[in-house]
Amino acid sequence: LFPYTTLFRSYDQHQAGLHDGKTVLDEVWDDFSRLDQTEVRGALGMFLFSGDDVLMPVGTLSGGEKGRVALTKLMLHQDNLLLLDEPFSALDAHLRDSLKVELRDMLLDFGHEVLMVTHSREEAYNMSTRVAVMDHGRLLGMKDTKALFADPGSVPAAILTGCKNIAEAKKTGEHEGEVPLFRSDLCAVGIRAHYFHPAAKQNRFPVRYVEEMEEPFETILQFRYTGQNPESPAVWWRISKDKRPQMFPEELGIAPANILLLYP
Repeated sequence: LFPYTTLFRSYDQHQAGLHDGKTVLDEVWDDFSRLDQTEVRGALGMFLFSGDDVLMPVGTLSGGEKGRVALTKLMLHQDNLLLLDEPFSALDAHLRDSLKVELRDMLLDFGHEVLMVTHSREEAYNMSTRVAVMDHGRLLGMKDTKALFADPGSVPAAILTGCKNIAEAKKTGEHEGEVPLFRSDLCAVGIRAHYFHPAAKQNRFPVRYVEEMEEPFETILQFRYTGQNPESPAVWWRISKDKRPQMFPEELGIAPANILLLYP
């Protein structure tokens, strides 16, 4: 796979190799005895261990805390390739967001290749410069991160990037289809939940309110188009709370540029 000898370490291997009887400080220092205590504490501090935190026994740590110890050790190694498999999965939301910023900055200084496995679109967008989409063991493609989110190209990629509204599409004639067609193998279209607008003049159709779900800062309004199969999933419209209309609109539209064309 690689044209030269590559030293690599995985996050999972390091987390499984921690010693419950050691303190956090000794767990790292024993493997990096060339460093002095200040340097080891500094490395642990980048992963949010400060003061007496480093004296806690590894066996008393939570899964997320053990993960941070493993990440500290990984970053201190001088390897050509770093493999991170769901590195934030055991962390609570606030800690995850804080650690993502720290880890992203450290990875930029790492100077070598990093391969991260994730099912989170936020992690993929925040942490990666390129994203490869896998589905049932098959590589569907690889793009620059922002290009992938702008144009996923396939149904699995659209789902990964957070598209909530995906409908089947098919060709109905030599030059006609149920949606605008660019390739004859078009299989679906996707519409991101933020892109609907009551004032949009194109792709505008009557809608009826179904239900809603409130989030901390946004509201998800679910609707169906007039004539839509009542057994089909409702369509999602996600909108900031301060922009939520008092009355649900009779029609919604979407700009053609915001319709994602998806292929097998």
